[in-house]
Amino acid sequence: LVVVLIASTLVVWQKTRLPYYVIMRSSYEQSGELVAKLAGPNDRVFVTEAGMIGYRAGIYVYDFGGLTSPEVCDLYRRRSLDLPLAEVWREYMPEFLVVTPRAMKRVTAEGDFEWLNLNYEVVGTFPGHQVLRRRDLAAPPGPASGSSPASP
Repeated sequence: LVVVLIASTLVVWQKTRLPYYVIMRSSYEQSGELVAKLAGPNDRVFVTEAGMIGYRAGIYVYDFGGLTSPEVCDLYRRRSLDLPLAEVWREYMPEFLVVTPRAMKRVTAEGDFEWLNLNYEVVGTFPGHQVLRRRDLAAPPGPASGSSPASP
């Protein structure tokens, strides 16, 4: 019975968890490293999920769940749990955003895509998300990489 349990655990892990870790390493880690490369020491990033991106970015991380940023929870308590995403971003105006297709759909549905496009540019595209940088920041040396966020 123990052998069967161990074997089934390994199969389930390979089929379900391993692909997630591969994506994390190839996508989230690279995104965090890109932010770290472009960010100044006092910059901030807003992510959907606290974790690998924030860890690799090495700067202050805001997240929607408030795991790393209790001030976001305070904002929801003061205002509303149903705040539009762009309103949360406007409150803090972080230098970087990591935006998923789901967040882009929500921002578009809430009528804030134009605001996002005016204030942020894409500096990296990875499987499952884009890294955006505030447009008012000085571009780092090297080839220009900014483009407009892709509407869903």
